[in-house]
Amino acid sequence: MKKILLASLLMGSIGAYAQTVKKVIVEDFTGLWCPHCPKGTVILDGLEASNPTNLIVIANHNYAWNPPSADQLTTTDGKTLADGLGTDNVGYPCGAIDRKKFSGETAIPVGRGQWTTYFNQRKAISAIVSVSIANRVKMPDGSYEADIKVNFSAAPASGVPLKLQVYLLEDSIPSAGSIVQYNAVDGPKSGASPLTTTTHKWYSNNTLRAAVGGAWGFSDAIPATPVVGTTYTKHIKFTIPDASTTPATIPAGGWKKDQVHIVAFVAYDGAAASDKKEILNAEEVALKGFFPTGVNEIEANTAILSVYPNPASVNDVIKMEYNIMENSEVTMKVYNISGQLVAQPFKSQEVAGSHTLQWRASEHNLPAGTYIMQLSTPNGMQSQKITLQ
Repeated sequence: MKKILLASLLMGSIGAYAQTVKKVIVEDFTGLWCPHCPKGTVILDGLEASNPTNLIVIANHNYAWNPPSADQLTTTDGKTLADGLGTDNVGYPCGAIDRKKFSGETAIPVGRGQWTTYFNQRKAISAIVSVSIANRVKMPDGSYEADIKVNFSAAPASGVPLKLQVYLLEDSIPSAGSIVQYNAVDGPKSGASPLTTTTHKWYSNNTLRAAVGGAWGFSDAIPATPVVGTTYTKHIKFTIPDASTTPATIPAGGWKKDQVHIVAFVAYDGAAASDKKEILNAEEVALKGFFPTGVNEIEANTAILSVYPNPASVNDVIKMEYNIMENSEVTMKVYNISGQLVAQPFKSQEVAGSHTLQWRASEHNLPAGTYIMQLSTPNGMQSQKITLQ
């Protein structure tokens, strides 16, 4: 009887232990030249609006192959990746959902009609690894440095190499000048083409600008057989091109640093044809969250670094960037000004470092008003007021 009771208590404690939230990466293989690609953008905008906690979008621009024409947002590593995953066999726009090869599909990338279905399959699983971006520093020479941390809660597949990858993405690249997005007659904005910022307010978002780890990622970050519960750290360093080093094809002024964000993820690096490219989990933070050298980034065990937008619309995706000093369970709750709990958008087991939590008030039927967001771990708690309009 005592053994049965003990087993029940153990099962109860395991069941109560927070699992790591799965952040699904959807890689949108797109092109400025591609008239049907804006339709893909609309699908992903809607998917992100209804699934802010679980979705990270990466827009990988590539050249057209028939007729050949340049997309000036193409990167060499992005082209290598697109070719390696087999986008030529599908056509544009196509998307890789966590680089998973789904049953019945001939390739990892799939047409836009399948994105939502496969995304929902992937977001339902529990991640076996947590990823964070820690110790973020802007150096005196203008470069950026950070530690990428990963911690497995379950063993990955044996015999398949693991890679850690870091992408630099940029939002709000205007469709203007030499960079303009073409559109189909049945596309958004009443089928106008080309789409521009002056007439249709069209911008390229989540655009892959650089792969810090090369086309497929760092091979020295994670051992062949990672130990569950052990944290592995990869130190990275990168620079952001400015106006003096940016090619003439990129809009004047170089990259907009306040629009750059960093995505780090862990993926298998086996054969694409054998479904061995799967992305296991990911994290992202904004470049503007990097601290100048000498500034003490974090003092508290649990710290909210930023919340934006604030004030926000009830339909806005609200981003909370936070930092934890130890591997721990993280919970975010929302209270009204009377102190009543009205929502719990997030609960996850995460590795130490910085993370971004995204949620939307309308998902929880919250009306306009003032609320308190409370972020807590077993080691600390912090609150932030937010106004919903």
